[in-house]
Amino acid sequence: MKFLYFFPVFATAAFAFSQIEAQEPYATAKPVPDYIRYQKATAKGQPDALETAVSRFQKGDHTVDLISVVHLGDAAYFKKLKDSLKAYDAVFYEMVGGPYTEEKARLAKEQQGEGDMAQVQQLQKLATSLLGLEFQLEGLDYLAPNFVHADMTAEEFAEHTDGSHGISELLSSALKIAQSGKIRGLPSSEGDANQLMSQLMSSVLTGNSNQLKRTLGPILAEAELFITEMEEEEGTVLISRRNEIVIEKMNEYLATRDAGAKTDAILYGAGHMPDLESRLIAEGYVKAATNWEPGWLIAEGANRNEEAPSLDQMLQQIGGLMEMLNGQ
Repeated sequence: MKFLYFFPVFATAAFAFSQIEAQEPYATAKPVPDYIRYQKATAKGQPDALETAVSRFQKGDHTVDLISVVHLGDAAYFKKLKDSLKAYDAVFYEMVGGPYTEEKARLAKEQQGEGDMAQVQQLQKLATSLLGLEFQLEGLDYLAPNFVHADMTAEEFAEHTDGSHGISELLSSALKIAQSGKIRGLPSSEGDANQLMSQLMSSVLTGNSNQLKRTLGPILAEAELFITEMEEEEGTVLISRRNEIVIEKMNEYLATRDAGAKTDAILYGAGHMPDLESRLIAEGYVKAATNWEPGWLIAEGANRNEEAPSLDQMLQQIGGLMEMLNGQ
């Protein structure tokens, strides 16, 4: 089930290979809160940045921070986040399949696994090497005493998943949304799509991780709107049901603790945050300040990534991904 961590990356790749026909400009009926954004440098010598938000909510003496996180980020980003998470009474984190354990940490470190797990580990390694970034599970301490698992177990996910919510069906839905022209930041013509494909292939084949990040960053910055489109009214297991579990777990945990002020965090990907924000407000929380942190800092010019995989290695991993999707 850890495949879900890579869904934004695979969906982005799907966008790039979509031949998108020109569409009318799209405007959402209701604004979607920003929890991830791409900021271009405003002066020469400054970096571009993919930034994630921390939004604070207050209800009586209970404070909740929604901490949006990129799954692949700069080492400095994860170090700062890791240090800041120590201050919370509880950090409710996402991880389909069950709590993070010492055994899971050992297997991840040794890159051991079977079946889909082994494939996911290889895809993780591919993504981090292509982008020159660090993986979330390596950068944060999921064994910290204040970390509380707030997500589906493998059994719960299997129970709630039906034919409309399998991974391959979700990727198919991603392609349809990409082709609809509803998401700003995605190509709106065949020419733009070809240019995006060319930029992706050029940056991958030359090992230019800066160019690759500049190409992917603006697309990933549309995560909230993209996920909102996927959810529609009925919602999905991928977002809605998992978000219900987060709020349920937080309320259950809050009821077990001594009276007094508490400050908790919900640590999830950006696509979950608009729905989580709505749920908190429905429970009586009031939104306060929002701060932004750079998940990616992209310096000017090219950056040759000497650890980038070869074309043969990439094709092998893509083939493994296709096999895994066919088995869903």
